[in-house]
Amino acid sequence: QTRQPVRLSGDLAAAALAQAIDLSAGQPLVRAGAAPATAYLGVPLLLGEHVVGALVAHTADEAAPFSDRQERLLAAAAGQAAVALDNLQLYEQAR
Repeated sequence: QTRQPVRLSGDLAAAALAQAIDLSAGQPLVRAGAAPATAYLGVPLLLGEHVVGALVAHTADEAAPFSDRQERLLAAAAGQAAVALDNLQLYEQAR
């Protein structure tokens, strides 16, 4: 919504609700047999001013929420992914 990264920790459902963020859209925070996630980092996939998706990471490691460095790394990967998706779309249109 804001085209900004989202970083949450602790009770993710409560933290997301407090910021009016919907974490339910295809982003499971609990896998069968795994501990529930306690830290969440999501960065938008941007093409110009348009959000075309998100790159998301989450962890159950309570002692290590995501750092600024990890956010920058995920944002860089999201930028490259957005360019690759745009190139794929252009390639498909040219075919």
